[in-house]
Amino acid sequence: MSYYKLKAGTLPCISLIGLVTIHPPYIHLRRQLDEYVMYIIVSGEMYLKENNTEYILRQNDVIILSPEYEHFGTRAAECEYYYIHFKGEIKELRDENVQEEIISERFLSLKNDEEKNLRNKDIILPNYYHFSTAASVINLICKAGDIISAGNDKREYYAVKTDCMLLEMLIDYTRSYISELLFETKTSSTKASRKVFDLLNYFNSYYMEEISGDSIEELLGCNFDYLNRVFKQATGKTIFNYLNELRIIKAKQFLENGLHSISDVAEMTGFNDVYYFSKVFKKYAGTTPGKYSKSVL
Repeated sequence: MSYYKLKAGTLPCISLIGLVTIHPPYIHLRRQLDEYVMYIIVSGEMYLKENNTEYILRQNDVIILSPEYEHFGTRAAECEYYYIHFKGEIKELRDENVQEEIISERFLSLKNDEEKNLRNKDIILPNYYHFSTAASVINLICKAGDIISAGNDKREYYAVKTDCMLLEMLIDYTRSYISELLFETKTSSTKASRKVFDLLNYFNSYYMEEISGDSIEELLGCNFDYLNRVFKQATGKTIFNYLNELRIIKAKQFLENGLHSISDVAEMTGFNDVYYFSKVFKKYAGTTPGKYSKSVL
């Protein structure tokens, strides 16, 4: 399996996009283009060969063909699919450690380190993937339809808008791939990773709720001490250090807009006691909530 790396901070540029249904005796053209081609299979089958690799593409399959290689159909079949032709600052990867790299990106993105610059991260895309559930592909299909609609609206900046929408779609594609990669692998280390991801996602959505070791055990069906160990291995922080740090990051955001009192911010970020909130805030921010609020307003 190969991957593509899309350079951070750049937009892919669409040259052609559409939805088509092909019927026998039509066979896909033999060609080598100067751009990438993404196919999202809606129904039917497509028999395709690229760089000595043969594919039988079916519903829930996504493939990105490279301008480096010729591709052509090997057999006639009925198939409905979206196609997107695009260019971009992309290079091909064939490193066996790519999967580990993209999984680590999920961990990094969910950590609370405010100093990390996530905008400099290149986007890694699988050249081909078959999704085990339809939801991810339906999302891509809907986005492809939205891009077509946006492209038909020829008002100012429509081309830039569609390129931005394609970038969002490619991010969704790789996010869904990473999720399936994690949640379908059966190794014990991956099972532990799934628990950590579940907890990270839970914290980012429900940090304002009352959360305890017992509630975490009940939520994940897992011993808290064990989970705390694997959580620290993955994030470098204990569970409650992470949660408190997340809450203080959110508290800073609320204080910066100047719309809420300190007691309100404490309650909005999961602290029922404003004095305890101030103590934790000073530990992580190096100053009190009152002084922080005055410094940013």
